[in-house]
Amino acid sequence: MTVDKNTNSSIGGSQSSPSSSARTFAVLAILMVVALVVLCPTLRMGIWLDEYLSINSSTGENIIAVVTNGFGRQDDYHPPLFYMVLNVWMKLFGGGDLSVKIPSVIFGLFTIPVAYCLGRVCHSNRIGLLTALFCAISPLAQFLSGQCRGYALAGLLSAIALTAYIVLVRTGSGNSVSKSASVSAFLVSAIAIAALCYTAYVGCVLIPCLGLASTIILVRHYAMTNDAKLRKQSLQTYGKCVASLILAFLLFSPWLPSVMNQTSGALYLDRTPLSRFPEVFFWNWMNMLPAHIFFGPALLAILVLVFIIRTMQRKRGGAETLAGSDDSSAGENSFGLDRDVAIILLTVTIIPCCLMGYITTWWVGYFRYVYPFCPAAWVLLATFVSLTFWNRDGSIGKSSKMALAAILVILSAINISWSIFRTQIPNSGLNTVAQEALKGQFDNTAFVICPDAIGPTLGYYLPEDARKAHHVGLFGFAKWDDTVIPANIPDMSKPWMTDTLIEDTLKRIDQLAAAGYKYVALTRDSDKQLELLSSAKMPRKKRVDELLAALNHKYKVISTKQYPAVTEDVTITRYELPQQ
Repeated sequence: MTVDKNTNSSIGGSQSSPSSSARTFAVLAILMVVALVVLCPTLRMGIWLDEYLSINSSTGENIIAVVTNGFGRQDDYHPPLFYMVLNVWMKLFGGGDLSVKIPSVIFGLFTIPVAYCLGRVCHSNRIGLLTALFCAISPLAQFLSGQCRGYALAGLLSAIALTAYIVLVRTGSGNSVSKSASVSAFLVSAIAIAALCYTAYVGCVLIPCLGLASTIILVRHYAMTNDAKLRKQSLQTYGKCVASLILAFLLFSPWLPSVMNQTSGALYLDRTPLSRFPEVFFWNWMNMLPAHIFFGPALLAILVLVFIIRTMQRKRGGAETLAGSDDSSAGENSFGLDRDVAIILLTVTIIPCCLMGYITTWWVGYFRYVYPFCPAAWVLLATFVSLTFWNRDGSIGKSSKMALAAILVILSAINISWSIFRTQIPNSGLNTVAQEALKGQFDNTAFVICPDAIGPTLGYYLPEDARKAHHVGLFGFAKWDDTVIPANIPDMSKPWMTDTLIEDTLKRIDQLAAAGYKYVALTRDSDKQLELLSSAKMPRKKRVDELLAALNHKYKVISTKQYPAVTEDVTITRYELPQQ
């Protein structure tokens, strides 16, 4: 592996001067502060359904109760680690819609320096800083770090696991490393991977990905040499890597019965057809980039164009085709990375891009499940940027520096602007509805929430005592009762398939006047969301449209108002009930 002032030659990297370490620390601190400034406004956007599910799943006397209640849980298909953390946090700081987001903010901020460590271990200080930058400005990272969900913790654990695992892989590549460091890497990788699996089930994908990558590395090493000593060394390293993966699996295995119980429930959504694979792969890939989904292709196109121009310039100048490459070094490839490291990062990036959308229930919106694998993609992109703009000796020309600075400034400005723009509206329109209800604008009104699954959000912001004070009722469609209680997922589709659903709902609405209600407010999720969550087993959009038409025909429409939001954009059509 070529060594220069920016490139590591060993597990721990080149020895940095105090001034260099101070600069690195300062840059990381600045990135964390910028990320925090961007995240702060998102904390006041309120929660939506998925975040309420986190709060509900974290409720319990202690963390033991959280684990016990979560075993085989059917209203939220997630493992318990984040909920254990949130349980402790809520006991200390309360369960308000701002407080519950702070753990994710902390996890998101700490991912930035860990991403730096990952990039440094993979290649160099320069790659580490670029990786940290991409982590700090990634729209996906910013979004998930402001959500009361376990995804930010999953990203942090994944970055830790990858860093430790790559250190473990490179202990057998002639790098100088102490036995204690090797043991530490072994334990940290195993524990971090297991913790990742206990945070997000998609983290389990990391185990076979790393196993496959390690096997490819072993085969490659055997093909490169007939030296028995080198082959033995490679086999020993392979054994340590596989052993760490086995240990991670064993640590997670006590929870496998819960996984089997949860995945055996009826799936109410249609599976993603194989014909959509290019679309699924592209969607996942774009979300791994540190750019908004609409600007990802443009970012790649610009970088590829600059790379081609720079390569042609180097050829004309008699330089090496790729910056940072060295034909005498068998350890680097066209990515400028140690080949073993490149194999790991590519495997951990490509396979999840292929799987997310197929092993998950549906594909649109499940972009968040690729997040644990984003750190690997950020390192790959950082390496490509380094190869494009830096020279072989680690220097960077004035024109290259200006071009890179312009790209990064524009990219950061777009990402930060998007993050700020989305804070203009809440995460859920039901938050705004509840605020109006608390001001008396919906007194004597019965809400019929479509679909009933989003009812818990309104129930959170409009608790029972407030509903009684304003004589507000919360009902659901298709499940009429208990709409503020999270639905049992395997049973979700049953009410929607009832032949007399519309007739039964109209009869219930007719009876509301006798209960003292003067108005009924049909509260509909957005048409796009209803379509995405519809299937042959649960025709939500069709049934909601039928109910809307029936109500428009039967009752007098008083008003229709849209409540825009990031995730739960709702429209309320208010009707006057005939009084007996």
